[in-house]
Amino acid sequence: MTQQPNQPQRQDPAGRPPQGLSLVPAGGQGKGPKKPARPNLLVLHTPHQPDRDEGDREFLPAALAMIETPVSPARVAFIYVFCAMFTALLAWSYFGHIDVYATAPGKLQALGRTKVVQPLVSGQVQQIYFHDGDKVKEGDPLVQLDPTQALASEASIATSLADLRAQVQRRQAAMTAGRATPIDTQTQIQWTGDIPQAIKDREQKNLTAALTELSATLDNLQAQRTVKVSTRDKYAANIKVSQQQLDVITERTKMFETLWQKGWASRATYLDQQQTLLQTQSALTALEGSLADAEAAIPVLDAQIVQTREGFISTNVDALTTAQRQEDSTEQDLIKAQETVKNQTLRAPIDGTVEASAVTTVGQVVNTGAQLMQVVPTDAPLEIEAYILNTDAGFVRAGQNAIIKVDTFPYTRYGTISGKVVKVANDAIPGKQAQNQQNNPSLPPSASGDLSITTAAQNNQDLVFPVIIHPDRTSVSIDGKPVQLSSGLTVTVDIKTESRRALSYILSPVADVLATAAHER
Repeated sequence: MTQQPNQPQRQDPAGRPPQGLSLVPAGGQGKGPKKPARPNLLVLHTPHQPDRDEGDREFLPAALAMIETPVSPARVAFIYVFCAMFTALLAWSYFGHIDVYATAPGKLQALGRTKVVQPLVSGQVQQIYFHDGDKVKEGDPLVQLDPTQALASEASIATSLADLRAQVQRRQAAMTAGRATPIDTQTQIQWTGDIPQAIKDREQKNLTAALTELSATLDNLQAQRTVKVSTRDKYAANIKVSQQQLDVITERTKMFETLWQKGWASRATYLDQQQTLLQTQSALTALEGSLADAEAAIPVLDAQIVQTREGFISTNVDALTTAQRQEDSTEQDLIKAQETVKNQTLRAPIDGTVEASAVTTVGQVVNTGAQLMQVVPTDAPLEIEAYILNTDAGFVRAGQNAIIKVDTFPYTRYGTISGKVVKVANDAIPGKQAQNQQNNPSLPPSASGDLSITTAAQNNQDLVFPVIIHPDRTSVSIDGKPVQLSSGLTVTVDIKTESRRALSYILSPVADVLATAAHER
């Protein structure tokens, strides 16, 4: 009868092994030389069985089926392949390196940036020469503001400047003529510079009148001096005659005194002669006093003549200094007025194309500093201005390679553009300010205004560093045809900063966990 599979064989009551199995001593089967006694151990001996096919092995007990069933070659191969792949992966993670990139958003812009046209003065639009899309050359007029007020102010200041220059030249001529003797009242001004004839005639009349007045004053003083000199000479002559008369009268008086003492003449005659002597002496004294007055008056008149001349010169010197000071100030005012007139015409700063024009109507009022239009440079090389995060700024340096992805053209279809970092800013700016600068190039870097402590703290958490990247090419191949990139397109830049082991990259999260483990904040 056939034994059912997986049923255990019955054990003989006498302890005999099942059929097909035999128990032998542990040392062998009793043949050969005797060996030292060992404990009697029963060894299960399985006689050699013929190879069974897979169907027969399925009816064997589970233990025998596992022993007699060979291992699958596919499974063995899989284990070996898996171990080899794991070993290779582990070796690659140690010896292999992966690139680390810093990603930065940015945009294409013309080298030197798009130029913003802004008025320096407020005014009313009088004429518009170019509109959006028009090509312009450097210096071409773009917008003309109404220059009426500016021209009137310039003309007024120019007239004042011409008047001051004429005054300066008149004062210089008056000083020269005032030092001459005699005074030439018909002195002509030697004009220099562009001075209107009306101003020349007026200043010439003023000079002639001033010299005529000076000459008349000096002539009057000179006449007074002449009179005093004549009076002095007359008194001197009279004194000389009176002195001679006094000598004669004195001698006669002495003679009458001698005659009176000797009785030859009466006392009355002597007294009459004495009275005549006294009268003559008194007259001589008066003449000497008048002479002294005349002599004293001459230096006074001389001083008055000199003082009058010097006063005339001093007055002109002071007026000349004031006029020259005013002339210098007015020249600067004229330069400002001319610049204001010049600023009434807005001109193209570079060769390029007019874009984003905000001037649409003649008569439109524009304010100082308002962005009226932009001029995009023509044929200017393109560059990329991107903004890297504060956490990546320490790894980005000039000269590093970059991969540029143009947002307009998906890089999975149209590829990427290689580039190189050429400049990294030394200071960070807030991210909001960077966005404002990208949207409006006319804003200066410091246009964010005063910052409060709260705002500054918020900005410190959102700082970015501007970087400049030069692309290797400025075109993208679309369906086999090169398409030129234009300023203003947004891009994403991947800057290769370093390489690191793959194992380090895999274990970095573990390192972070270990570094922060068992810590309390």
